[in-house]
Amino acid sequence: MGFSGTPYIENDYFTDIICRYSLLDAMEQKFVKNIDYVVEDTITKGNNYIRMQIIHQNHEKIKAKYYKIKPITIVISKDIDHCKKDRQIIVDYLIKEL
Repeated sequence: MGFSGTPYIENDYFTDIICRYSLLDAMEQKFVKNIDYVVEDTITKGNNYIRMQIIHQNHEKIKAKYYKIKPITIVISKDIDHCKKDRQIIVDYLIKEL
């Protein structure tokens, strides 16, 4: 059995999909926690460095609050191309800051 976050190409779903379960459904049914989105506003719009600072600060805050567990930060992207761009933004930020 395979799992995919993007079981489609453009508007066509793969033919072997037997179940679709969205992140929104999982949150509403309390299988996963609500997401703390970084909303693009006048401060973060077009400024990836500030956006990454906000995400990193939130991660550190959660890490301090729940010190007995290892927190994770998940970045959700529109599609694979955006995911690759987001990954590079994150890597560049972490190299500079850490």
